[in-house]
Amino acid sequence: MDQLKDPKDINRHEKLEMKNAEVQTDPHLFQENSISFSNPPLEISAANSESQQSDISSASTIYYLKDIRTCPGTERSCTVCGSLTGRNRIPKAAILQVWTEKTIFIPISNRTCSSHLANGMFNEDALERINTTQEGVKMSGKDLGQWLLDISHRKIDSRPLSKFCTKSMESESYSLLFGLTEANFEDLFTKYVKRSEMRDSSIRLKRDALAMLLLFLRQNLSQTMIGFLFNCSQTVVSDSIRAVSQVLEETFVAQFLGYNALPREECVQKHSRILLQEVLGIAADRLAIIADGTYLYVEQPMDIKMQRLLFSGQKKRNLVKVMMLVLPSGHILDADGPYGANGTNNDSSILKCMTLTTPMM
Repeated sequence: MDQLKDPKDINRHEKLEMKNAEVQTDPHLFQENSISFSNPPLEISAANSESQQSDISSASTIYYLKDIRTCPGTERSCTVCGSLTGRNRIPKAAILQVWTEKTIFIPISNRTCSSHLANGMFNEDALERINTTQEGVKMSGKDLGQWLLDISHRKIDSRPLSKFCTKSMESESYSLLFGLTEANFEDLFTKYVKRSEMRDSSIRLKRDALAMLLLFLRQNLSQTMIGFLFNCSQTVVSDSIRAVSQVLEETFVAQFLGYNALPREECVQKHSRILLQEVLGIAADRLAIIADGTYLYVEQPMDIKMQRLLFSGQKKRNLVKVMMLVLPSGHILDADGPYGANGTNNDSSILKCMTLTTPMM
């Protein structure tokens, strides 16, 4: 026998089915229910929004770094000399250079004259003139982060002479590369090259030019190799050696080398040796000079006549001869030449030629 159903239960069951049908057919009711399920993602989005606002706030926050030395931030005048004309924005590499070598912060908006830069870096004179007038740097969070990235990502140059102008070489390296002590090099550069009319250019410094010449004379390297070490072309090396050689010839050589550099009386009194006088039977008031020829290798000339003049049958290479005149004390009196290297230009013929033109002989 079938179980009797309560009319109240039937009515309650019909109402529930009708309500379920409305949920499936009413789009507004469906969207309202879906919003209730989407509340957690909306809460996550709100959290992300708070994080973005925090990032924006950190980027705009001003930080004060009180222990950092700095230059005044200005775009009106040159940071180095204070000039109001011819200003350019300071390259980022130059700003990092000052920070690395002098621990001085230069604002990125500062300006400088183009004459203070060489290869996008400050030259030696400019580095010496950059001084701090205040301490403490104010930077936004964005600028501070970019500054830290620039310092950490700075490219380190591995060329051995790439930092020569910053005086970062060790004292032993001067003697090894140039045959001079560091003090001798500084004295030569300061007294003769630095004070000359020769100028720093955008592709090489005066200090680099002197180093190129000494490296060429000491190590006998090709100009192409020297250009590789200094990160410049062979043409720049050639022009630099020619320019600094002219400066030294007009100043240093004229002062220390040649027959007019020392009086004859001084040569006899200070540079003679009793042993040599006794062996050769020379009177005390007579001057003995030791002459000996040497040579310097040169590249093969394009001109065929010059090739024949400079080719040495003994060395089987192109070279020029130089006659060295040395006093008994070891003091170099003069280096006469250059002369050709062919058979007619031997030491005897060169010495005969010198006796006809040399005042002291």
